[in-house]
Amino acid sequence: MPEWLRPALGGAILIPLALTTPHILSAGHGALHLTIAGNIALGALILIFALKSLASIVSLGFGFRGGLFFASLFLGAVLGQIFARLWAFVPDGIPLSPMDASLVGMAALAAAVVGGPMTMSFLVLEATHDFEITAVVLTAALCSSTLVRERFGYSFSTWRLHLRGEVVRSARDIGWMRTLTARRMMRTAPATASPGMPVKAFREQFPLGSTSRVLLQDEQGHYAGLVPTAAAFADPMQTAKPVSDFAILKDVTLSPDMSIVPIMELFDSSAADDLAVVDAQGRIVGMLTERYVRKRYADELDRAQRELYGED
Repeated sequence: MPEWLRPALGGAILIPLALTTPHILSAGHGALHLTIAGNIALGALILIFALKSLASIVSLGFGFRGGLFFASLFLGAVLGQIFARLWAFVPDGIPLSPMDASLVGMAALAAAVVGGPMTMSFLVLEATHDFEITAVVLTAALCSSTLVRERFGYSFSTWRLHLRGEVVRSARDIGWMRTLTARRMMRTAPATASPGMPVKAFREQFPLGSTSRVLLQDEQGHYAGLVPTAAAFADPMQTAKPVSDFAILKDVTLSPDMSIVPIMELFDSSAADDLAVVDAQGRIVGMLTERYVRKRYADELDRAQRELYGED
């Protein structure tokens, strides 16, 4: 549907939900205080949780922005209240404070949706100044985060980044892997030769030891394959044949904007040691070796680890 129609239709769907209970409106700041402080019946809590979840789904699905962080806190608090009410029906059960259940549920659900179990735990500590409940909250948040990563792979917030074209699994992955492109890592002046060059002339221009591979470039400057230098010296009798007969990887190339992860995947799938970097028109702009790519990845990963732990 047209972009302008999506929020209008989403708002129309939200109207009957808001008329049923105003708790579903906005991110839920005011509703959270009313829910925690008030003695709301179990049926009303279940209705609020179901309608707020549906309202969040409609809002996100129809393109509205915001409301993800605090809405998850509100839903978690309501879920904790529901658990406390249900726990009261267990015979001879240990009494459970609805306030404590709200805090635990709030942090656990928010850790699943937004991520950051330590952040959610410190949020509770800041609000309550109670280390005992914070320890319980931290345990619940870690269990929730682990369960989500084990069953789904990443938090809901990270999944939304995937919908926008990002390919990250955590906050550590966002920056450095996307900046390591073939254009940044390639060697810009690789050895090149014409596909029609005789093997004899090729041997004279590129003797053994001068370079391990040569890229073939036609008259229009387009990539035509890669020739391992040793392959041209394998048979001393074949001197009149064109060097293009020894070309490999004619259809396997890298684009300048390709990031390091798909580059490594292409090296793995093609079993190549070297690959040409070509632009959209097929012209050679550089060359990359697998050894150098792996080294850059290891170096950047080590640097990211040191930054994570505050090392110089």
